[in-house]
Amino acid sequence: MAIMIGHFLSFKLVSYGIVAWKHIPFFCAAAFPVLTDAGLWWLIYGMAGVAVPLVAQKGWRNLISIFRR
Repeated sequence: MAIMIGHFLSFKLVSYGIVAWKHIPFFCAAAFPVLTDAGLWWLIYGMAGVAVPLVAQKGWRNLISIFRR
């Protein structure tokens, strides 16, 4: 479940980046699950959808290990 939540949250981060970069209305970032898949955006969504949950999981495990010492 954590990977799925991280996947969709990372999609939103990419959508906010597209909104800022293309200067389109902010409410367009509410598109579900992605704002656009034209061009190479699918590749950016895919990389973010994998990288963000993995980095978050690694950070969470490091944080837990710090407090267990």
